[in-house]
Amino acid sequence: MRDAVGRGNANCDGCGSRFDDQRTAPAGSLPANAFGIHEMVGNVYEWVQDCGQYGYEGAPSDGSAIEPDAACRQRMMRGGSWLSLPRASRPTNRVRNPVGFLDINVGFRVARDLP
Repeated sequence: MRDAVGRGNANCDGCGSRFDDQRTAPAGSLPANAFGIHEMVGNVYEWVQDCGQYGYEGAPSDGSAIEPDAACRQRMMRGGSWLSLPRASRPTNRVRNPVGFLDINVGFRVARDLP
């Protein structure tokens, strides 16, 4: 399967890491992806900038966020967590939750654009 995370490459329920289905893994505990980024899938769901909607209708074609406005009551999370099954532990996995949702398997990643 093209989207399979492989054994020991992610922290999820059945991904093969020593942290599976127990707790979050410390940063840098698992192998980096092709871009040199660690723990991109599994570990914790990551809040992203997109307003929560089911599909990509009306989304920018350049990959930028579906900008939230005053009517946006839900936001998107991606990537699965240490409690997720492997099929949910992938960057394309999207979950909508109300703004302000908190849980032990939700976090965020600080990112910036490079010059």
